[in-house]
Amino acid sequence: MIPKLIIENIEFNNGEKISIKENAITIFVGANNVGKTVALKNIHMLSHMSGWGANHDVITNISIRSVGSQNDIATFLESIRTGSNYKFNIAGNLRTIEEGSKLWGSDHRYFGQFFIKTMLAEQRITHSNDRPCLDYYKEQPRHPIDFMYLDKSFEDKINNYFRQAFNLDLIVDRFSGKTIYLKVGNRPELLESEDYLSKSYNDRVKELSNLSDQGDGMRSFVSILLEMISSNKPSLIIDEPEAFLHPPQTRLLGKLIGKLFSERQIFISTHSSDLIKGILESKNQNINIIRISRNKEVNSGALLNNNDIKSIWIDPILKYSNIIDGLFHKSVIICESDGDCKFFSVLLDSEFENDNRYHKISDTLFVPAHGKAKIPTIVKALKKISVPTYSICDFDIFNNQTPLKELIEAHNGDWSIVEPKWKIFYTQINQIKSQLDKEEAKKEILEILDSVKTTNLDRKQINKIKDVLKVSTAWSFAKKQGLTFVPSGDAHHACSEVIAYLNDIGIFPLPVGELESFDKSIGASNKSKWLEKVLLQDFKNKNVLKEAKTFINNLVEKIYKD
Repeated sequence: MIPKLIIENIEFNNGEKISIKENAITIFVGANNVGKTVALKNIHMLSHMSGWGANHDVITNISIRSVGSQNDIATFLESIRTGSNYKFNIAGNLRTIEEGSKLWGSDHRYFGQFFIKTMLAEQRITHSNDRPCLDYYKEQPRHPIDFMYLDKSFEDKINNYFRQAFNLDLIVDRFSGKTIYLKVGNRPELLESEDYLSKSYNDRVKELSNLSDQGDGMRSFVSILLEMISSNKPSLIIDEPEAFLHPPQTRLLGKLIGKLFSERQIFISTHSSDLIKGILESKNQNINIIRISRNKEVNSGALLNNNDIKSIWIDPILKYSNIIDGLFHKSVIICESDGDCKFFSVLLDSEFENDNRYHKISDTLFVPAHGKAKIPTIVKALKKISVPTYSICDFDIFNNQTPLKELIEAHNGDWSIVEPKWKIFYTQINQIKSQLDKEEAKKEILEILDSVKTTNLDRKQINKIKDVLKVSTAWSFAKKQGLTFVPSGDAHHACSEVIAYLNDIGIFPLPVGELESFDKSIGASNKSKWLEKVLLQDFKNKNVLKEAKTFINNLVEKIYKD
């Protein structure tokens, strides 16, 4: 059996423990300065005899299980010894294979160097540097570049992924003497009677540029790729693998991580939604996303496992939204549409850029749900991983029990508190007589149909018919007028109490009904046209959009209080 070390759980400094599966891809995310990199350093320090110290420990303990017997570790050490060297630095002293193997299973830190590879930013840049060429008759290959030098099929495998990322080849210069150089460019064609060991072919390889002379992004990509393909260590710890890379290369790297780590552990910290999307696109079934939060010197971690991720990722609308970006922000506001997000984002910035609370609310992401029905799903996912999440919706959220009940429960609210009060004003609104009776609706629809000269209705005519039917319901007026449309008395009082409760748990129905009702003086055929005009206004003018500013202030008060 090949021995290895498996990290089974990690413990944050608040005492919280999270279990890690044997072959898991574990991704640390969170807002800036919450301790993602420190968490990786802590894992390294807790699994190695020597490591990087930190002023503040995010992860204070890890549980490690060893696989294999003392005979297995002795066989392993024998396989990696170099030349006549029979001693290894184990537990702070040089020990023979026999002495070292007896320590297997006692303190796992003694063997972390053999099984867990850590790559912080500085290690990634230098890991793909030119290598000394060893005497392979006497010394075991120990670096992935050694394997590339010795094995053309391994070089081809690395090169295949490198070309996908950079549209260039990565080639070993085998005729360079005491140093192994990796070359970058278009691979020379083999001429008749040549093979890859021919001097004439390698003379052409020699003319290509050295990888060590390329940019940090390319060198970092190769460093990570070498470790992933070589399987040199069963476990990898990588800090911000996306650093120095452009988004397409970051996404490709994510796909490779997901593809290549089905039987190994990897721990990653990242600020990149592209990297996460790439990993998710690999369809790996063992992904953990852990969002780290920090309150002064106390850190906690919230887990989003593969099943939780699937609830979002299987939905094509949500899959291609910016919901994943919410993992890297201090708070997220879910709106029904892109237009709503744009309006409230501009309003928030203009109102609070000079406010002393701006430092907390400036790191807020607006995410469109593309309709009310999707909002609860997004809220559940983000809440599960401890992202402070708030919802803005039109007043007609009250028109149906679904998704109202689902949204309240997604925000950890109690539907039994809301339901009796909601029924009071819901019933009252439904009892309001239709604003257009059947005969009048029939007349208007027939006029639209009679105006059509073709056999088919176009979109404009269909929308006109829909508008006629909308006008015939009381809820179409409630959507445009909001709270003012609710009958006075018990119904109005009950509605106000429900809105106050929803605000308290993070749900903010528009009290004016819908976005366009914040300024009814703007005549527009649709929301997009209304937005074009309203965004041209001077938001700094205190008389402009007063109700909208009151609304966003209430929401900001909630964010700031939380």
